[in-house]
Amino acid sequence: MNKKDYKEAIENIKADEKLKEQTYQKMISQKKSHIYPKLVAVCAVFLVVLSVTYVKLDNDKQNIVQKPEETIAKEEIKLPTFETKEELKEYLKKQNNRFNSYDNILEAETAVDTVTSQATNSEMVKSAGASVESTKDESTNDYSKTNTQVEGVDEADIIKTDGKYIYYIAKKGAKNKIIIIDKDTLKILDEIDDLENEAESITPIEIFIKDNKLIVLANKWKYSEEGYSKDSTSALIFDTTNKEDIKFERNIEIDGTYLSSRMIGDNLYFIAQRGVYYYENCKDTDIMPIYKDTAISETKKCIPLNRIYYFPETDSNSYISVTGVNVNSKEEANIETFLGASSEIYSSENYLYLTKTDYRTNILRRTSTSLTEIYKLKLEDSKISFKAKAEINGYINDQFSMDEYDGNLRIATTAYDKDGNTTNNLYILDENLNKLGSIENMAKDEKIYSVRFIGKTGYIVTFKQVDPLFVIDLSNPEKPEIKGQLKIPGYSSYLHPYDDTHIIGIGRNTEETTYGSTVSTNMKMSMFDIADLENPKEMFSVSIGGRGTYSEILSNHKALFFNKEKNLIGFPITIYEEEPSKSRVTGAIIYEIDLNEGFIEKGVIESSRNTSQYYSYNYDKEIKRIIYIDDKIYAFSNELMKVVNIDTLEEIGRVEY
Repeated sequence: MNKKDYKEAIENIKADEKLKEQTYQKMISQKKSHIYPKLVAVCAVFLVVLSVTYVKLDNDKQNIVQKPEETIAKEEIKLPTFETKEELKEYLKKQNNRFNSYDNILEAETAVDTVTSQATNSEMVKSAGASVESTKDESTNDYSKTNTQVEGVDEADIIKTDGKYIYYIAKKGAKNKIIIIDKDTLKILDEIDDLENEAESITPIEIFIKDNKLIVLANKWKYSEEGYSKDSTSALIFDTTNKEDIKFERNIEIDGTYLSSRMIGDNLYFIAQRGVYYYENCKDTDIMPIYKDTAISETKKCIPLNRIYYFPETDSNSYISVTGVNVNSKEEANIETFLGASSEIYSSENYLYLTKTDYRTNILRRTSTSLTEIYKLKLEDSKISFKAKAEINGYINDQFSMDEYDGNLRIATTAYDKDGNTTNNLYILDENLNKLGSIENMAKDEKIYSVRFIGKTGYIVTFKQVDPLFVIDLSNPEKPEIKGQLKIPGYSSYLHPYDDTHIIGIGRNTEETTYGSTVSTNMKMSMFDIADLENPKEMFSVSIGGRGTYSEILSNHKALFFNKEKNLIGFPITIYEEEPSKSRVTGAIIYEIDLNEGFIEKGVIESSRNTSQYYSYNYDKEIKRIIYIDDKIYAFSNELMKVVNIDTLEEIGRVEY
């Protein structure tokens, strides 16, 4: 009987539920005799398999897709936890031995060329997608919002405004304080500067505002009895109903240093990371994460063993704790702890992606490899649950190297080939982090400097001597395609959408030295026309300052000032002017955008200027953020807030604090 005959025979077998029930009853009735139980069992299984096979083949013929609940097991793949403290100690001891060995240095490394994944049952999600900064609230006046990556997913920053009041973290010396300013009267209504005490040092890092709540993300450290520092992360929630008398409401504290956070509706999610090391006679509090939620109790507690998850194949000696809490609720915070480090994170409205990059060097071969682990967590009503894990070749540049669209994750990496040279890749992973499609070995000997995903198109900037801007069609996730590329001098380290057919790049000019190498010079901002994906163009650009000119926008997207309605763009800056003056200006630079005329400099909001060659830099005078409310721009340093007219940049007020 050939293969075709077998298939036809299988298709003619139709095992219905009645037949399976009869077979089962025969098994029961013959159980006591012990004569044919094994044979009957085998027959029963065979009939069930044939029936399932028939259903599949028949459905394939009719192009019918089974419902998920009929074909996919409902039980999710669960991560293992620890049953006893001794088991945790043994695991940590093993990890410490790995960490201290030379295995990772001397072993022969081979870069992975495929994506491996571990996932729970599939669950389709709608993508939040890439978004342009939202700058207007229709229910009130026009004002800045934090420049975020995903619409509907807020990111913490050192400044926030609701259009009426401004909240800002000002640093003076070793202390940070939070000031609340009325934008009309320019009056400081209240200050929060008494977070520290003799036993603990608390440093506010970033803030959120939500309704009448101020959420302060802070690092806290104190010295233990053994003499070393113990770090923790706190989410301090304040009631701001009375802006002149802000009241402390709640503290959610978890072991580890603050890594990042997101705010989705009323739900706050923040991540802390803590290294953990085993040693003889260590205490429980030395190896188990500690937390406290003052809405429930003032007592610190250990995270239960059955809430500490780990990946058996992962080599890590760090805890990652993800905390979710509804800031308008008194319910206990949800904390999930994983043994695994993290660097960059990305979040859509439904999922949080944590990444960990492992760099390895082979001394014998003088080569390096990099591997990035991705952990996908489900976010729902402040609750967190593990969904999937994958490993990909290479390392990511920043959070913009990741993006979720139509349930798929797009991620761009720079990797090393077997000879130790760089190459660049783009992977598209499905909802279970299985690979759908990829582009590999882009721009050999270069590395990624910036990425932006906008809808069905991706933009990747790599650099070594020139700036190739790759335009990638992602409309078919199984077959992403490079449609066009543009090579120009310099590079863009941040890409910002302007409209449907234009994108702004901010980065640096470069020049070649007499030795053949390439060095960065001053700053550069370009407007790219990407209407024709196969033929991207640099419409115009502007060079900013002289060699050494710097802005935080080169490494932090939250430093961007952008007003689409008035076609304004700007950022804090330190300008080194060219010869002969050699002056140094700190402040914020503002440009008007005209698609016909280019970038037109409106001016610099100066905070300091110095022409002395013996100039001593004053960090406190440096402008950190600029925002707008209606027709005014507010520029903030650690010493003062300067207010200027948005059209003329003429100073109309200031507040020293």
